[in-house]
Amino acid sequence: MFLHTWTPSPVILTLGAFELRWYGILLAFGALMGLLLLRRLGQKKNFRDTDLIDLFLWLTIAGFL
Repeated sequence: MFLHTWTPSPVILTLGAFELRWYGILLAFGALMGLLLLRRLGQKKNFRDTDLIDLFLWLTIAGFL
């Protein structure tokens, strides 16, 4: 009965006009996990970390656009 009526707030933290929401946290967590996976797979193929981080930044920007 309780689970049918409970609606959690999408806002985690409010600091003045700034609101931190759950989907922002999940998006950042997913990006971090993607970066860690990219680095691990890149090390197996002997890519430089700087090249992988540059690739990650460009792909993240392209993904948001």
